[in-house]
Amino acid sequence: MLTALVILTSIIGLILIVLLMFILGKLNWLENATNSLLAKIDINPVLEPGIDSSPDITDPYFYGLTGKKLWSSLTGEDYNGVNEIELEEIRPRYTIVLIKALAKFIKENLNDPNNHDLDIIKNIRTVSTSRGKIDIWLPSNTVDKLHEIGSLIRNYHLSKGENDKSDGESVVASKEEQRAAIDTAIRAIVHDVVQQTGIKYHDDISEDLIKLVL
Repeated sequence: MLTALVILTSIIGLILIVLLMFILGKLNWLENATNSLLAKIDINPVLEPGIDSSPDITDPYFYGLTGKKLWSSLTGEDYNGVNEIELEEIRPRYTIVLIKALAKFIKENLNDPNNHDLDIIKNIRTVSTSRGKIDIWLPSNTVDKLHEIGSLIRNYHLSKGENDKSDGESVVASKEEQRAAIDTAIRAIVHDVVQQTGIKYHDDISEDLIKLVL
């Protein structure tokens, strides 16, 4: 009986020691993560140039990353001091601001295709969040494709207005083909960005973007 009691006490003690070590390990991880976040947040960050940029602070939930550094970290070109765990936290937040930035790239060419001033800040668009602002940088070939989509949409709206005055199956078919071409182009560019950055929800992003620009 005494032996069994000693064994039971030893087992309970061992379990408590393991549990205590686990808790201390988690607390140590939390402290390191907090210190890492605080170290990466710039109290007075300097935003890269972009449309609608302002002296507001950069969204701290992106661990101090913005503009091209954010893109290169997500694509694995250069982690810029963040680890994979932090990148997995960033990706869902990036998805939200990415949709807004893609819409900006498309709409600017939709509204004014001859605005050459955009070339000065061609690759960056600034997006507001509830915690500040973030600059979204995209490669030049991606930006060019987004501008082409803007032109497609612009032509679609122009032809739609002209064709509304006419009837006939050929007119309806032409509009449907234009709309299908726009949908295909948007889904293709979203798929490309998703593949490069490792974010998810490709179909959801495409659907949301189509609703914003059409």
